Amino acid sequence: HQKYGMVSFFMEFHRDEVDPETAAALFPGKDLSTLSFVDMVDDLQLKRFGSCIDDEMDQQVFILDFSFNPELTDELLVVYFNLEKEVVEIAHES
Repeated sequence: HQKYGMVSFFMEFHRDEVDPETAAALFPGKDLSTLSFVDMVDDLQLKRFGSCIDDEMDQQVFILDFSFNPELTDELLVVYFNLEKEVVEIAHES
């Protein structure tokens, strides 16, 4: 599923693609060789909560921006929910 792929890409980027020093700083005290995506969720921080009317869906959506340490990365995992609390979109932004 495309939404799960976006989350996996976001997690993989921070664990495997950033330089080793940054990865160690993002996940202090954790063994990066065995760090699972599920374990990484504990280090996500909510950066912003918002709401808007989405023109494409013609409905109100709620937006949650998650990030790891903002002093080390400017990448965001953006999750959009509808009024029924269903995830309608996930994006990776910077």
